[in-house]
Amino acid sequence: MTLKVSQVIVNCLENLGIEHVFGIPGIHNLDIYEQLIRSEIQHITARHEEGAGYMADGYARVSGDPTVCFVITGPGLTNISTAVAQAYSDSVPMIIISTQVPDRFRGKNKGFLHELNNSTNFMRSFVKESRQINRKEYVAIALREAYQLSISGRGGPVHLEIPIDILQSEFEYYPEPLHFTRYPVQEPWTCNPDKDSLEEAVNLIENSDSPVIIAGGGSANGRDLVIDLAERLQVPVLQTVSAKGIIPEDHPLCIGTRLHLPSAAEMLRESDLVIAIGSDLSLADFWDREIFFNNLIQINIDSSSYYEKCYRNVFLYGDVRCIVDSILSKLKSSHPWEYKEFNEKEARSRSLTQSVVSKTKAELEEVTGIKNNLNQLLELINVLRLELPSTGILVTDLTTPSYLAISEFPAYYTSTFLHPVNFGTLGYALPAAIGAYLSLGCKTVVLTGDGSIQFTMQELAVIADLQLPIVIVVWNDQGYGEIRRNQKARQFTSTIAVDHTPPSFEFLAQAYNLQFYNITEEQESEKIKGIIQWALSSNKPSLIEITPGGGVDA
Repeated sequence: MTLKVSQVIVNCLENLGIEHVFGIPGIHNLDIYEQLIRSEIQHITARHEEGAGYMADGYARVSGDPTVCFVITGPGLTNISTAVAQAYSDSVPMIIISTQVPDRFRGKNKGFLHELNNSTNFMRSFVKESRQINRKEYVAIALREAYQLSISGRGGPVHLEIPIDILQSEFEYYPEPLHFTRYPVQEPWTCNPDKDSLEEAVNLIENSDSPVIIAGGGSANGRDLVIDLAERLQVPVLQTVSAKGIIPEDHPLCIGTRLHLPSAAEMLRESDLVIAIGSDLSLADFWDREIFFNNLIQINIDSSSYYEKCYRNVFLYGDVRCIVDSILSKLKSSHPWEYKEFNEKEARSRSLTQSVVSKTKAELEEVTGIKNNLNQLLELINVLRLELPSTGILVTDLTTPSYLAISEFPAYYTSTFLHPVNFGTLGYALPAAIGAYLSLGCKTVVLTGDGSIQFTMQELAVIADLQLPIVIVVWNDQGYGEIRRNQKARQFTSTIAVDHTPPSFEFLAQAYNLQFYNITEEQESEKIKGIIQWALSSNKPSLIEITPGGGVDA
């Protein structure tokens, strides 16, 4: 049958199970949008391409499935690039489909509208692959390959570029038999780790006196087995930010997300064995502090994540779930501990877990530099946890309360705490929360600051248009509070470029027809709880402004 390339694109996305796409229509990609009119795929129109990228990021983190962004070449592609780089750094799958000037004009500097030379080279710095589709017959296979690539191995974004003349063309298209799966292909090597390395790892585990597990975001697909391993060994578990909730944070062996706090780091240095599962041991999780381990077992699908700061690293390269299962099988076949020995180990590990949690809580003020507002912020985080269902989602920006929430907001399920970890972009939370909510429809709260929200606050229009019952909590410390605190800690003679007059959030809420409430330090805990409770139960978009008590924190 004769079909337009744009028809084939939408048809392929439907076959891949794509339910939502994000983007902004432009003169160069209208052929795709014409086909979306006849599709069941729901298009979410962002107010800026960066916002579309964050929406896709939030959607993918919660669902585990990639979705798609449509942008034009030139400004559309450069606008979305920051969000794509964030997704790449946190291994979030997505597909970006952009247009390009007609092939006969490409690279000739003719001044064609939105012309951007070498755009695939530009994107290659922060995607798994950037490919131009230069033949219409390749469109369907390129889309399927992009989907598969985005979820296979270490997840991440994939970019496809389609010149306008190809997008507008027709060809004889015959859908091929679906020799394709929407799930990652398990290559044989991923489930068959090196036997010698596996034996060495099991031997280290069996002879360790003080092992500790670090669960990373890559361990999500083996969540149950990671818990089994921790309980089999009776060892404490630390989690990276991306892994928050993989081990429920009310589990007696879970220390939580506290790698950045000194007592947790000290425990790791003193441990005779650290088992890092699905983690790069990224400096961002340690707040840029390098830690030297004794023995290390590192389980990862990405060989480039090999960690060198240790006496010995037994690197098990492959699928986390398969490898942890293999380790458990070998441990179960070994001699079990005596009942008394197991109970002693259990009591010791749980006591150590409680001790580290207690010590790290006492270190929050020193590490974060938050003094005047610490109690107010901890109370806010506590109320959010009490009122948000266990399956609810908290999406955070790089803002003062979020740095506390990393360790002090307990998560009980994977992908219920979203944070822009490695690349660290401002303005992530609001649009990412839109994607997260559209993915599963769970109660969703944004935790942002008056500085962060101004990067993407135009996406409030999307929340208003769709009447999404998202609760937006804004910490208003009148500027870039984190940078201000760092300037003062470094004893600048005065602060510079960090003190801003924020917009009236009450008027902003009115402009977008959002419910509004202001919380101050003087309000009692029960009143704060009532406001959060009211906002979450109203099933309407809400904006809550938090005004720091006792002045802006120094």
